[in-house]
Amino acid sequence: MKKVFLIVAFAVTSQFAVANNADQFKGLTITPVDQLESNQSEVVVNDKTFRTNGANKVVPGLDVFDESGFNAYTVTGEIIVKLSGDVDFEQFNKDNDLIIKQAYKEYYILKSQSNRDLLPLVDALKQLDGVSSVTLELADKGVIQK
Repeated sequence: MKKVFLIVAFAVTSQFAVANNADQFKGLTITPVDQLESNQSEVVVNDKTFRTNGANKVVPGLDVFDESGFNAYTVTGEIIVKLSGDVDFEQFNKDNDLIIKQAYKEYYILKSQSNRDLLPLVDALKQLDGVSSVTLELADKGVIQK
């Protein structure tokens, strides 16, 4: 008798859960996968390929996704520069609307003050004499900030 009661209770509960879920999905639109893929663009940041939701420019605040689609990152607008010699950032920063946010030994963090495409800035920084490496900072959206 207990088994019959449990089976009936499970069946009723399952039907109730399905009915509630169906009501929750009313009014939602379904986008076909091929249409989603056509709305995506690819950008290369720090020598890695990421997907975006149609954006071709890498600007501060842009969300990018790795190729698997499981990891998401936000472009912070910060550019980490490692120097191997003397570099005068003053004129470069004025020309490109950047500020020096932080400096420690041979590392500088430059922050963009505008919503311009950051990839040309990264390429221009790589061409400067005395610059060893340039990395565009990405914040992992899977990490909860307190």
